[in-house]
Amino acid sequence: MRRWRGREPRSVGFVLTDPRYLLNYQDRSGRGVTNDDNSAWFAPAFAQIFDVLKPNSFCVSFYSWNKADIFMTAWRAAAFRVVGHIVFRKQYSSSARFLQYRHEQAYLLAKGYPDFPDQPPPDVIGCNTPATGYTRRRSPSASFGPSSRLLASPEMLS
Repeated sequence: MRRWRGREPRSVGFVLTDPRYLLNYQDRSGRGVTNDDNSAWFAPAFAQIFDVLKPNSFCVSFYSWNKADIFMTAWRAAAFRVVGHIVFRKQYSSSARFLQYRHEQAYLLAKGYPDFPDQPPPDVIGCNTPATGYTRRRSPSASFGPSSRLLASPEMLS
């Protein structure tokens, strides 16, 4: 939340965020992610993101499928409209329980009513994250970069 403090309201044209997944994540060696078990910051953070976004703009937010209700509640409380769902297809399984987990996902959230893009990006995108190097710091969000330019006009990104 500190990143948004001091920003002028309605000054940001596009936000791509990969917040903590609220899973109390630990990797195979037992290392965890700070604040990954605490959702108290979540709704206030998205309210601030909504405030700094320009009218009729987008936020793409990754989320955890088994905590989708918490994410959706915070997004709607901030007044975001859910306008799309994006799947990032991985070439490996990051985990396996009942299913092999071979994707990450994000929602396309709108503030206001942005114009439809001339060339909409696909809702399934290949993910270039290597199987041996995935961490919460190296997320599939980098795979979305080119698509973000299709959603946000140049004046929104300036």
